[in-house]
Amino acid sequence: MLTQRRRSRAAWRLRARVLEAMGAEADAVEAYERYLDLTDDDGFGIAARTAGLRAGAERQGELLRMLERDCPEAAGFAGGPVTDTWAEGLALHARGDWNRARSRLIGALLAQDRSGAPVPEIQEALAQYLGLALEAGGAPGSGGAPRTAPGNDGPRHLTELIALYAGQRRTRMRGPVADPTFGGVEWSTLGEFRNHIAGKSICLIANSQRVGTGSMGAEIDAYDLVVRFNSYRIDPAATGSRTDIHATIHKHGFNWDRKVHTRLVFGGISGDWKHSLRTRLVPGAQQYLGDESLRWPLRDIGKVGTDVWPAIPTSGFNMLWLLDHLDVSPQLDLIGFDFYESGAYRLPAAMKMPITSVHEYTSEKAWVMERAQSVTDTRIRLR
Repeated sequence: MLTQRRRSRAAWRLRARVLEAMGAEADAVEAYERYLDLTDDDGFGIAARTAGLRAGAERQGELLRMLERDCPEAAGFAGGPVTDTWAEGLALHARGDWNRARSRLIGALLAQDRSGAPVPEIQEALAQYLGLALEAGGAPGSGGAPRTAPGNDGPRHLTELIALYAGQRRTRMRGPVADPTFGGVEWSTLGEFRNHIAGKSICLIANSQRVGTGSMGAEIDAYDLVVRFNSYRIDPAATGSRTDIHATIHKHGFNWDRKVHTRLVFGGISGDWKHSLRTRLVPGAQQYLGDESLRWPLRDIGKVGTDVWPAIPTSGFNMLWLLDHLDVSPQLDLIGFDFYESGAYRLPAAMKMPITSVHEYTSEKAWVMERAQSVTDTRIRLR
């Protein structure tokens, strides 16, 4: 593809993702940088991704250098076949000879790194080595009893190694962050979210051209709470300037850095949802974050199965259904909800993404219209 479309952003990003999955990180970083050179709007978080890969590689190198420095004998095994050297180390470990096992295992790790082995293979070997070192040192929970004098495998040394290993894994996953604990954010349960919205007027703003070409900004900002979705775009005169609640699908990284009071992240699979929170959440960008009780409202709270609602609900519909279900807001208005009849109005990077076919907008529109109290070209009132 790139032989014919050298300036295709999508092609460079796809190439980078494939290379990263293969463990060819240096080539992946180069491809990601080509993508960044061609775009003005990094809606996919590629800059952070690239920084994370670089930082992860640096910490992995530091970890390997520490192992090599603390075990000089390993250099004698770094030139042999990786598989054979590793197997010999495992056999010695199994016989209780950790000192000799250690030199061979580290030698195999060094050989892997110098031969340019894929990153996932090095990661797996490092994890196994650290597990064996913990066991040999008799670390609590490892199932092992000390086999040697602590020396360079003592608790403090292992703690340093594990910290480097964890750091390089974390930065590769989500990029460097100043506060990996997301200080200041509080989980919001279903009940706490209900209390937050009770008695307040709420408007939900569609990412539609009907909003983007309108002039309702002042009216939108006059509501007590303004809810926006996914890759929303701000033009104060047309869309208003406030965002109190950002509701987004977990798969996309748009607007996670915009400061809001509450961020609700929707996702159907718990494990994938948790992974997205770890990799996408920006410290300081939200005061409250919806917990798992708010992860997938239509299915988990409403118990509406695929037999009743076969399609995957949109972020907008999950949010709307939740607010209607809680029924504590005296005014609940939808602004610009024409279900993409007027086209999309989103961040430039998101405008290149097609309107997905996994949702069923006709059913969502019918659900809304059945409950509408009044309907105009720009506003649907449910309360």
